[in-house]
Amino acid sequence: MDTFLRRLAILEFLSRAAQPRTTGEIIQHLRDGEYLDPRASDSTCQRLVQRDLNFLLGEEDEDGEALNPFGLVRERGERKTFRWQLDTGAGLRYDFEKMPSFIALTLGMTGKHLGPILPAQTQRELSGFLEQAERRLALESRRLSAHHYRRLKDAVEFSQRGHALRAAPYDPAVLDTCYRAIITQ
Repeated sequence: MDTFLRRLAILEFLSRAAQPRTTGEIIQHLRDGEYLDPRASDSTCQRLVQRDLNFLLGEEDEDGEALNPFGLVRERGERKTFRWQLDTGAGLRYDFEKMPSFIALTLGMTGKHLGPILPAQTQRELSGFLEQAERRLALESRRLSAHHYRRLKDAVEFSQRGHALRAAPYDPAVLDTCYRAIITQ
């Protein structure tokens, strides 16, 4: 649990930083927040934080690129040091060429079933992902005849045991404003 909280503190610290931070600055922040053992030596803390940063950077895929799920950016600093920063737009990029078919199908179902009840701003944010997932499914459909592809796409449904999903009885423009205010706060 300590490792998880420490890594979360690193991400939170980097998300608030306007400039890239050195490993030493990250270590100092973690010490100030009592995420590191005060009795640990400087070299021990440095190795620990470097392992955390490498974990957050992500494993390499078959092309040798880091998967980097958190958008962590590493750049060379002075001498042999690194400077770390979060790329704020990293969460909006996704390699749809490598997307498994089941995820594309899941995104398609999400758009189909939740589209009518999602706020307009959320629909606009998801539209690019849903279009890319549709393209990915279309690529997969080349393996199937057009008839079988339509059948597959329409065959996947879900049903609820309770009440059906319905849009909230509020003005969507007011809800969008509230959601944006919550996100920016």
